[in-house]
Amino acid sequence: MSGQLISMPSPGSFAQPRPAVRWPGLSRRPGGGGSTVLAWVPGQAGTLVRRSRPNLAAHRLAFDGPVPLPGEYPPHSTGFRYWATAEVLSRAAGLWRAAIGPGFGWHGGGALRVRLGGAGAAGCYDRAAIYLAGGASPETACRVLGFAVLDALRPDLWDVAAPEADALHVAFGEATVQLAALDQREGAAAGATASGFPAAFNGMIGIPGAARLLGIAARRVPVAPNLLAQFAAELAVAAAVEGGPALAARLRALFASQELLARTPGLDGYDPHEAEDGTEIRLDHPRLEWVAVAARDLARPLLLCPASEQPRLFAAAPGPDGSPCDPLAPLAEACRHAEALARAGLVEQPRIGRMQRSAPGTNPYATHLLLDDGRTFRLVRQRMMT
Repeated sequence: MSGQLISMPSPGSFAQPRPAVRWPGLSRRPGGGGSTVLAWVPGQAGTLVRRSRPNLAAHRLAFDGPVPLPGEYPPHSTGFRYWATAEVLSRAAGLWRAAIGPGFGWHGGGALRVRLGGAGAAGCYDRAAIYLAGGASPETACRVLGFAVLDALRPDLWDVAAPEADALHVAFGEATVQLAALDQREGAAAGATASGFPAAFNGMIGIPGAARLLGIAARRVPVAPNLLAQFAAELAVAAAVEGGPALAARLRALFASQELLARTPGLDGYDPHEAEDGTEIRLDHPRLEWVAVAARDLARPLLLCPASEQPRLFAAAPGPDGSPCDPLAPLAEACRHAEALARAGLVEQPRIGRMQRSAPGTNPYATHLLLDDGRTFRLVRQRMMT
């Protein structure tokens, strides 16, 4: 069902909602088992669209808590928030599932849980569920779903101590916002919200099959020190295979303009995805090693997971003069990243005795925690936040 735009009443008319209010353009009986729901139009605050009731089970999404009867609820009500969030999440998940294929599944193999509630406008993903606070926008919901999509494709990136691993998660969040906005034909795609790699997607999303290219590149990119340059190169190679050399050249020019990928020879007409007999090469990523380092203020060694996989393609970010620059040493980059996280207050401090990864922490803004096994501390990720 294509969306139908709905005119909203003025904001003041629902500042103090009353159960008996009838909303212009909405069904006379909000809720009540209807086949349509109301949702926000991404990128157009204050505009609603009528959509078919989302099928959460089809996309393996499961909301915690009571489920309101489907229907067209007044904006800012509990029923509206539930179904508006369900609509944007299921639509975004459907876009990724269609692009990646039937083998796609969430991390852990089960349904991706969604929990609504709390104050503020933030959202986060912790591998157990998506959490969206009371004021979360549809863009926030899409970003958090994007974190879960990349974690499903590449769970080995979760604990990697490298800023580019974080940036790739952010990039998938932004790409999900763009794809959902583009799919919502009544709305306009959101603009760039960050500089660097996420912004490069703004020139990519309009390309047919962009989500499929992103999925291919995500599955194939090695966890190398220059992860973003490797990912951009994999995108260009996938574009050459899927759409031809002109599309590949377009993407390489885009990534060069964003200072992601130096202009290097050897990618034109090269398909490292196929063997000599034309069959696809199966790519197995090796298990990343954890390395012990000495850390100030810690009485025992600290275990870090550097981005230490060997690159597959000759790809690099451009230096000041445009020529390819060498990546930093993986362990040095991991140590630098760990220190930056600690300085920013994003690491949950260790507690006495064993601490499970899933144990609740005292710092709600911490993205990482230190696991204490009595012999070492291990820096692991506990959530991605937006």
